[in-house]
Amino acid sequence: MSGTEIFKVGKYDGERQVVWDASSLGALQDCPTKYHLGYVLGWGYRSRDPARNWGSAVHLGLEVYEKLLIAGTDREAALRKALTAVIENHSDLTESKDTARTLDTALRAVVWHVDTPALWDDTVATWTEDGQEVPALECRFEVAIPGLEGYRFSGSWTS
Repeated sequence: MSGTEIFKVGKYDGERQVVWDASSLGALQDCPTKYHLGYVLGWGYRSRDPARNWGSAVHLGLEVYEKLLIAGTDREAALRKALTAVIENHSDLTESKDTARTLDTALRAVVWHVDTPALWDDTVATWTEDGQEVPALECRFEVAIPGLEGYRFSGSWTS
């Protein structure tokens, strides 16, 4: 299965998009060509916005860390794997001109969060759906669009 086919699984009926989300609607509203290239043809793009990429890097690190903890990995090994994921997926931050949003500061933010003593003895359990070992960090939903049979809107809420 090609990248374009994987991208379209569940969102399309043939070439017609039937499941819409805020990202695809926003791209269509911004520029129909941008929508066509990104959503119909499946050509992704990486934002050049350092703040967005930095935030994505920190989010990835914390998500990997939390998922590994749920799966029973010890804190130190989970942190190492989380930092590795950030380095492998966000090496472009080494070129950031924004000195507050570099790969180094993203890695430090993940370590700082993990090393916050208040989180070590956290008695609040991370919620998992249906008893699975996967944390419900962002829960996806899909609802019918009233008056447009066969079309749905999707999104996610953070638990």
